[in-house]
Amino acid sequence: MAFAARDERTTTMTDTATINDRPGQQHAIVTPQLSCDGCGVCCLHMAVPPFDTSEIDMLPAEILEDFEAVSETRRLQYAAHGTDYTPCGWLNMVTRQCRHYEHRPEVCRDFEVGSTPCVGMRTDAGFAV
Repeated sequence: MAFAARDERTTTMTDTATINDRPGQQHAIVTPQLSCDGCGVCCLHMAVPPFDTSEIDMLPAEILEDFEAVSETRRLQYAAHGTDYTPCGWLNMVTRQCRHYEHRPEVCRDFEVGSTPCVGMRTDAGFAV
């Protein structure tokens, strides 16, 4: 099965099949399109954007300031409640999109819409796949 990315937030899976009663004829089988729009399930468990140290040094000052504020809020939450198992501080819970999408960590950039982890998280959260 091949994955053809339409853009960074949408993936359509296609496969080609040969129909047995029509040799040589192929048809594309298309599964429903998955989109990040209104989802954000992959961000619901990480509390703070998972930046590598080298990535933090490259953030613009205003984005770094927000990252540090989110990190401190989550640290205080952990101290008070013993857990930081909360949505990423950059996840807008209304739109379910990253507030600083253009500055998101590499691990977030590499996370593939429609991948096995994506589908698993969506299924666990009760989202359609």
